[in-house]
Amino acid sequence: MPCLRNQLYSGCPSAGISLDWYEVDDFPFSILMMVLVNGIAYPGELLAIMGSSGAGKTTLLNTLMFKSSPNVIVSGYTALNGYPVSSGTLSSLSAYVQQDDLFIGTLTVREHLVFQALVRMDRHIPYKQRMKRVEQVIAELALSKCKNTTIGIPGRIKGLSGGEMKRLSFASEASVASRDCSSPSYLDYT
Repeated sequence: MPCLRNQLYSGCPSAGISLDWYEVDDFPFSILMMVLVNGIAYPGELLAIMGSSGAGKTTLLNTLMFKSSPNVIVSGYTALNGYPVSSGTLSSLSAYVQQDDLFIGTLTVREHLVFQALVRMDRHIPYKQRMKRVEQVIAELALSKCKNTTIGIPGRIKGLSGGEMKRLSFASEASVASRDCSSPSYLDYT
């Protein structure tokens, strides 16, 4: 995909990338969830997808990020700067933080981020550089005060606050990114 990547950036990473979606339909279990949904998220702007509970906000985000369940039939397409995109290309250029946090509740914030860095970062990145990135993300996302706090399990083990949990979700993606946090990130806080 080097050709697509060059076309997306137009030779200048600061030019930005728009996310477009055209005539997206979603059919799980023969029940129509979305009908011909179109939209665009422009670089440097905040896009809010709003609606009542059950309106399909998470379904739309999951579909756009190629995270729909296998029993869902999706039509239409997602594009970056007008070029159709695959899930691999999209995930290499952006991060998607889902609304449901999936953590090992007995780990501390730092242990979790170290684990993410060791397992998910490019294998050619040296250990020292990975640990430096973990510490950088902890500082940038205001997790320093809770870096040695157990993440926790609701109702069982006391741990992080809701805000700290959301920042840790974002940090999990940011710590493994080979790019800075100015790249597109799609947050689902519904």
